[in-house]
This record gives sequence, structure tokens and C-alpha cells, in this order.
Amino acid sequence: MNRKYKKYCMVCIIGILFFVNGCATIITVSMAENETQCSTDSTIPRIYSGTVLDLYGLTAENIGFFALIDLPLSCAADTMILPYSVYAQKKYGHLFARKNQCNETE
Repeated sequence: MNRKYKKYCMVCIIGILFFVNGCATIITVSMAENETQCSTDSTIPRIYSGTVLDLYGLTAENIGFFALIDLPLSCAADTMILPYSVYAQKKYGHLFARKNQCNETE
């Protein structure tokens, strides 16, 4: 194999690993609706929810670097699903950032 082909393969593998890992947009869009009905504390809007979740993650000790890497990917994904996000925001309201807080208030 030539050097250019190896470099191309490495970039593809790294890119696939980032997408398989799951971006914040996929996490927030796939949340069950019953997880969103418990409290008004720590909410995030459904519109650009992955981007907002990554911004919250930047302040976290364990995932700050990964949130920084995921931020542009989530922003692009949130832009692609913007019509659905507007519909879901209007119908269901905000998402809750921490499920454990919801369990404490019920």
C-alpha cells in the first residue's frame, strides 16, 4: 500500500469511530418521552439539543475533550434535523439534562 492510501484509511477509521461513539444529537433525539415529564430543573431545548448538551459537557471533568470534538458534528446534525426539532419542541417541550434529578422530585 502506498502512504497516501494508508493515511486515507486511518482518517476514515478515526471518523467512523467518532460517528459510532454517538454524538450528543443522537442521544438527545432518541430520549424517551417519559424521561421529559418530571421537573423543570436542568432543562435543555430540543432545538439544537445536541449542541447545547455538548456545551454543558465542556464544563464536565470526564467528557470535556470529547464534547469539544463532538460539538461541530452535533451542530451539523442538529441543523439537518431542525424541522423535526422545532416540531418536537412545540409538541413536547424541553428535555431534561439529568434523569437522576427527575427521579428525586417524583
